[in-house]
Amino acid sequence: MHLFVLLTVPYDPIGQVIMACVCSVPEPPGHYDGSCILNIGDHDFISHDSYVSYRHCREEPARKLIAGVASGEFVDKGLMPEETFERILAGAMVSPFIKPYVQKILKSN
Repeated sequence: MHLFVLLTVPYDPIGQVIMACVCSVPEPPGHYDGSCILNIGDHDFISHDSYVSYRHCREEPARKLIAGVASGEFVDKGLMPEETFERILAGAMVSPFIKPYVQKILKSN
């Protein structure tokens, strides 16, 4: 199971949101996006060193996520602490792996 962080509110006529995936830092440490490292305490779900995989950011309709939570397909893990969320957004602006259109959406949202 991976933690996905919603980076935007619904922003277009479809009501899409941008999601970022949180992944475990590989052991031994290898090549990964170090733009935003998350540690134990940054969110209740995080149990070891993790990173935000900006390469895997994607758009999803908010209605799909709401339906997934209602059906049990997805589990709502609650809000990210504001300080952590701000670090994740800041990492999105400097990540060499994020798609330019995602940065553009984040800047305008």
